[in-house]
Amino acid sequence: MLIGELRTPLKVVRINNSAVDGLGTPTGEVVTVIENMWGQIRPLTGTERLAAGQIQGQPTWIIKMRYDSRITRKHIIQTRDGQKYNILSVVNVGMKNESIEMLVQESV
Repeated sequence: MLIGELRTPLKVVRINNSAVDGLGTPTGEVVTVIENMWGQIRPLTGTERLAAGQIQGQPTWIIKMRYDSRITRKHIIQTRDGQKYNILSVVNVGMKNESIEMLVQESV
C-alpha cells in the first residue's frame, strides 16, 4: 500500500450506550476510540458487490487503512466532514498486520 493512497482523514468512534441521562435512558454518546487515522474510501464495484452477495441495497463502500487491532465491527468510521460509516466486516489483508479493508455502509 502506497502512502499517497491514504489521503482521507478518519477517526474511529463507538456509541456509548452505558451512559444514561436522568431518566435512565441511554444517551448514545459518541466516544472517539482512535483519532487521526488516514484511509482511502471508495465505492464497491458491481463485481465486488456480487462477490459480497449483494444485489441491491444501500450504497456500500470499502475503506482501506493501516492495520490496527482495536478496530472491530462494533465501531463506526467518521470522516472530517461528519459522514459516518457502519462497519460490516474487517479484513486483515494478507494476514500480515499491515493494512485492513472494511466493508462499510453509510450511516443514516
